[in-house]
Amino acid sequence: MNTKNDTTCFLACKDGSLEPVAYTDSRISQWNADEQNYNYLSVLSIKVYDKDLHVADAYQVPKHRIDTTKERKKRGSIKKYSFGASKRCKFFMRNTGHLMKVIITLTYPKDYPMDGATVKSHLHTFLSWLRYHRYKYIWVLEFQERGAPHFHILVDKEIPHQDVVQSWYRIVGSNDEKHLKAGTEVRAIRAKGSIGYYLTSYMEKSKQKAVPQEYEKVGRFWGNSRGLLVEKKIRIYGKREDIYHLKGKLRVARRFDVAQKRQWEARAKAKCKEKNKFKKFYKSSKYSLKVTNSDKLVEELSKHNIKLFPYELLDVAPVPPLQRRAGRIEAPEVVPVTKKLKITGYTDLLREKSLY
Repeated sequence: MNTKNDTTCFLACKDGSLEPVAYTDSRISQWNADEQNYNYLSVLSIKVYDKDLHVADAYQVPKHRIDTTKERKKRGSIKKYSFGASKRCKFFMRNTGHLMKVIITLTYPKDYPMDGATVKSHLHTFLSWLRYHRYKYIWVLEFQERGAPHFHILVDKEIPHQDVVQSWYRIVGSNDEKHLKAGTEVRAIRAKGSIGYYLTSYMEKSKQKAVPQEYEKVGRFWGNSRGLLVEKKIRIYGKREDIYHLKGKLRVARRFDVAQKRQWEARAKAKCKEKNKFKKFYKSSKYSLKVTNSDKLVEELSKHNIKLFPYELLDVAPVPPLQRRAGRIEAPEVVPVTKKLKITGYTDLLREKSLY
């Protein structure tokens, strides 16, 4: 089982409550040492971000049933800014944009390289300089009308413009006075209310993502520093009917998600109508709920004193496992409260308030 220590694990009980357990508990492991048999439990994986909510099935498969003969597909070289890369970039900016304070723009002089390896080496040197000064960042690659690459970098705190100028000028080594004066730009982010939309619209300009034909080895179009995205991971183990009952408490989130995707489908069809070509981007084979801007849904439900099901579990800390020393098991110094939690879902509250 690949569950990490920062994941809060729960065991669904018969009475509908959830019991916090350690990730090493025999009741949720693949091999049940007490019953000497494999556990075939259904698992509900939940990830809560600052703006989004992801819920998906994660059925446990015993190791002896995993097919290890299948070869993993090797990732090919990146040639363009794909829809998947754009989707992941928007997700990351939406959930970390509130941490960003400044936008840095880095450009090249009149003579610029057309080799992606050289351009990325310049970028990595500049990012190392940012990490040395303890900045957290998100970078995006774009191309100007003349074909020259340039970068937009978001940082989490104020940075002196002159320091950026001297650093980038030294890294590029252009020896051009015009580039020294106008090769960089540092601008404060002032859109406080809709900062996620502002950043994605500013840094997702499709015209500037087209790669020139003579440009080689473009590589990744965006990246970020480590530890910037904060996620709360929860895994709930139980029988199939118990997990199915918990999914029912997410009905309002499911409807919110479907309504969002219906709007996105209409926009995609409108954009592709002229080309007579349309691809359905939003599809799912198994239970997978990805609610964008879930904070708006939570805020709206709170007006009716309704709390969305996964958010009731955020305050529960992970249960630490028992420590094994010298052939004996020792309890941890601090044992958290492991009483069973009674979950009142959206459907139950609606019945109580007679809002059907």
